[in-house]
Amino acid sequence: MKKWILRFSCLALLLLPGVISAGQFVGVSVTLDNPFQTVTAPTSGFSLVNFTGTVSVDPALRIDQTRLDNPFNNAQTNSLSATYDPAFLTFAFGPGTGTYTGSLFNVNVPAGTLPDLYAFKELSTNPSVLFVEATFADQAFGAGSPNEPSFFSDDAPFSVRVNAPSNGVPDHGSTMLLLGVSLAGIVALRRRLSVTA
Repeated sequence: MKKWILRFSCLALLLLPGVISAGQFVGVSVTLDNPFQTVTAPTSGFSLVNFTGTVSVDPALRIDQTRLDNPFNNAQTNSLSATYDPAFLTFAFGPGTGTYTGSLFNVNVPAGTLPDLYAFKELSTNPSVLFVEATFADQAFGAGSPNEPSFFSDDAPFSVRVNAPSNGVPDHGSTMLLLGVSLAGIVALRRRLSVTA
C-alpha cells in the first residue's frame, strides 16, 4: 500500500507543473500605450488621433476576429469614427499570431466636433474597446466536429476627450503684454509730439 501511495505522489508531483502552467495560458493580450487621449477640435478639416500599442497572440493560436468600436459621448448623441491602421490589419489577417507593436487604429475628429468625452460603445455605458479574439490554429471546425473550438480574447478600452477650439482671444498674459506695449507706444508718441510743439 505504501508503494502505491509513493508512486501516486511521485506522479502527482510530475503532473503538477503542467497543470499550473496550463492555468497561466493567456492566449491573447491587448495593450494600448496611451488609451485616454485629449485633442482640441480643429477649426477646419480634421485631426487624426493615433493609438499605438501591442497585440500578442500565442504561437498556438490565430486571430479569429477583431472589433473596433466607434466611441460615443455619454449622451449617445455624437460619435467619432475609428479605423484600423492598415499595418495592424496586415498582421491580424496575415500571420495572425505572434506579437505586433505599432499603430493599431486612428480616431477621426472632424471640425465642428462638439467638446465632450467620447468613450462609450453605441447604446451602452460600457467603454469603447479594441477587441481581439483568437482560437487554436489547428482547431477543427464545422458541423459535427468532435472538437468544440476554444476562444481566447482580450480588449483594451480607449477614449478621446475633445476640447473646444481656441477662438483667437488672447490669454490674460498676452492681453497684459499688448496693453503694456500699447501704453509705452502712446507715451513715446506723446513725448515726441510735445518736443516738436
